[in-house]
Amino acid sequence: FFHQQAHAQLRINEFLASNSASVYDPDFGIFADYVEIHNASSSSISLANYSLTDNPNNITKWIFPDINLEAGQYLVLWADGNNKYIGDTAYSEFKGQNIITKSLHLSYRISADGEYLGLYDSSGDLVDEIHFGVQENDVSYGRNPTQPNEWLFFNEVSPGEMNSIFGANSLNYASEPDFNLQGGFYP
Repeated sequence: FFHQQAHAQLRINEFLASNSASVYDPDFGIFADYVEIHNASSSSISLANYSLTDNPNNITKWIFPDINLEAGQYLVLWADGNNKYIGDTAYSEFKGQNIITKSLHLSYRISADGEYLGLYDSSGDLVDEIHFGVQENDVSYGRNPTQPNEWLFFNEVSPGEMNSIFGANSLNYASEPDFNLQGGFYP
C-alpha cells in the first residue's frame, strides 16, 4: 500500500523541449533541454532502476542510478544526449577540460515538435506519462502546483524548483494588429 501511495506521488513535473537561452546545464554549459521529476509524497523514494523514456516501445531507454529522491524534492535531468551520471568523467567544451559531472544527462533529447515522455518503475510499471504537442522556444510545460493534474506553459522556467502558479493553458497569441489609419499626428 505504501509503495502505491508514494508511487502515485512521483511525477514528471516540468520540461523544456526548446531551450535556446533560458538556463544552461552546469556540466557542459549549453542551453540543453531538461525534464524535472518531483517527489510529491512525504517519504523518500529510491529511483534505482526506474527509467525515463521518450519512446513507449523502449521503456528502458534511460535508467536511473541508485539515488533517492527525498520528500518534496525536485530532480533535473538534462536532455542533451550525453548519457552521463553524477560522478562520470566527460570532456566539457565549455570548461575546456575533463570534468566530473554533477548532474544527470539523458541519452536522448526532447523534440520541440511534440512527443511522449514516460516514467517507469523498476518493475516496468508506468508511474507517469505525458503526450505533448509542439513546444515554444524558452517556454516550459509543467504541472500547476496547486492543481497537479493541470498542465500549464511557463515563461519563467523553474528547473529544480516548484513551478509558478502563473502559467497559461495554451500558447495562443493575439493576431498581428491591423492599422487602418495612415501614420501621422492627429488631434
